Amino acid sequence: MEHREIAPRCRGVLAHDSEYDPSILTWFALLDAGTHGVWLECTQKARASAQALLELASVVRSYLALDVQAQRPLQEWFFLERGVVTLPPSDGEQVIVQFDGFPLDVKLEFCTRPAVAAGAEAGLLSRFHRALDLGLQGEMKMEILHAGSRVVAGLEGEELIFRIEDALDSHVSWGWLCPGRANDPRSPRVEFTMHSRDLVRESKTHIWDAMLNSMRPLRP
Repeated sequence: MEHREIAPRCRGVLAHDSEYDPSILTWFALLDAGTHGVWLECTQKARASAQALLELASVVRSYLALDVQAQRPLQEWFFLERGVVTLPPSDGEQVIVQFDGFPLDVKLEFCTRPAVAAGAEAGLLSRFHRALDLGLQGEMKMEILHAGSRVVAGLEGEELIFRIEDALDSHVSWGWLCPGRANDPRSPRVEFTMHSRDLVRESKTHIWDAMLNSMRPLRP
């Protein structure tokens, strides 16, 4: 629909990217950062496409190519593999990373965002029981396989593993949640989840344990 230079060494294109909602527009941009390229996307309703462009341009101009492993600045920046976004974090900032189909057909998801006040959001077990109370499981059978506390990378968290069975199949979900501390950018809310069919469960639990055990705290 439209293409333009968003910032020096960065060109973008505005296009429809939703097969379900024609009012959704996405800016796609590629930044030449010198040693590497950076791909960016920003999606908004059509009426807010200009605002999306401004936000994208702000991120592009704030990007700094940096060897993150060799240099650990003290600023509260957003760290990527080969650089940083030097903007301050926003209240609604959230990061989600997914690995789908990784060995044994499992889906791994990692999510982090600013923590909220204690008790403002339910933990894993509370959410599980609330779903049951509301009848969200329908005709499916839900069974808790494990629930308890678990320390990951020095963070106190809650672990929950449960099984869901319907007339055709059964699945298992693994979860770990650290609620973080409100108003502390160094202590965000962190959540891991893993989902898969209930086959070779022990091997999949080994993957889950290996993932959590591999986590390490990383501080500037």
